[in-house]
Amino acid sequence: MAEIAWIASYPKSGNTWLRFMLHRYLTGEMPVGGGNSTVPSLDDLLRSGDGVDLNGTGPALVKTHFHPGKGVMQLYRPYTTKAVCIVRNPRDVLLSAIRHFGITDMADAQEFAKDFIANDGASVWRDSSGIGTWPESVRDWTEPDVVRTFMPGIDVLAVRYEDMRGDPAGELRKIVDFLDLGRAVDPEEVERTVADTSIEKMRERNVVTMGRLPQIMRRKSGGQDGAGGQRPVTVQRQGQGAEHGPAQGKTAVMSRPEGQGPAAASSLGVPGKLVGEGRTNQSLRHLGDDIEDAYVELLRKPGEFSRCAARFGYDR
Repeated sequence: MAEIAWIASYPKSGNTWLRFMLHRYLTGEMPVGGGNSTVPSLDDLLRSGDGVDLNGTGPALVKTHFHPGKGVMQLYRPYTTKAVCIVRNPRDVLLSAIRHFGITDMADAQEFAKDFIANDGASVWRDSSGIGTWPESVRDWTEPDVVRTFMPGIDVLAVRYEDMRGDPAGELRKIVDFLDLGRAVDPEEVERTVADTSIEKMRERNVVTMGRLPQIMRRKSGGQDGAGGQRPVTVQRQGQGAEHGPAQGKTAVMSRPEGQGPAAASSLGVPGKLVGEGRTNQSLRHLGDDIEDAYVELLRKPGEFSRCAARFGYDR
């Protein structure tokens, strides 16, 4: 019977990077294009009408952003034995998400940031994707007593993205040892893997996350404005690439004050490589003092967001 080991995280936390590292370590090769047969994405498997192969033996590594209590995850409850959960500073998650969605207009970026802060994470992921909020994802994947209410036999290793950036070889050795992949950890192969899968190397290859490029799309002029004179801004996830079929996705609507048009020259720049620079502990002040101040207030306010942030050293 297959044993599933989840590579889990809230989006934009380094999951794709770790998947590429594991594929390179296990096969000696880099994945071709945006796919990853060694650590497939559960979302992609479901979109193609497949699921996790339960007929194999040994560990099946599968990537997921889903909350562990989501219905589809419960189908795999009897087979789940382990999970590696990557956690990243939500400051950097927020900014990486802005880039991920292709937002180059400053007003749209500000609205996305306000939505993220108001909802403990991006509402587009909370409401329509079965991911939950940032603290729900972090708490329910990394706290053993909590995750075992969904998957009783699971062992969990929590890994900070910042530690992966600081010591990728050490963290990869720890992850491979935890996953118990049927052979002793090979330190030399770890070093070769780290060299081949550095953020800089992946940017050179222009790696596409999951073969899909979500976009921010403003409703065209002539459409219906939202209530109270607010112009909706639609976050749309679109499929890209023949292997994924027609464009599909979920939408979430945020509002922006009437009269705030596109910035003529946004300080956000134009998206280039689809893998970011892996920055850490970034300020939000370039989006506005009010946004940085609102985020700091969120960290100070008692609740699950501040508790989870403090637990992983993200409370400033």
